[in-house]
Amino acid sequence: MPQPAKIHPFEEYVCAHLARAIQAWDTRADIYAIGLHLTDVEDDFRRPMVRLIRNTRAHAQLHSPRQDEKADLPAACMRLEKKKRKAG
Repeated sequence: MPQPAKIHPFEEYVCAHLARAIQAWDTRADIYAIGLHLTDVEDDFRRPMVRLIRNTRAHAQLHSPRQDEKADLPAACMRLEKKKRKAG
């Protein structure tokens, strides 16, 4: 029977850090999606960086084209992503 893969210390560190961050979030925030953004600091693969991202319904509503209607979450997220690309 094959041996289970050994967990790298960086993996343990990242999982523990992300778990603490998620547990610290306000449960009333109405989070509907979370994601990870993985990059390398100064494009150096030896220096990985992991960012934890969350989306809330209130944030989607804020970026919805019509404030009086229920937020179209995917459309709001796409508009927000386009704004970020233009700004960056």
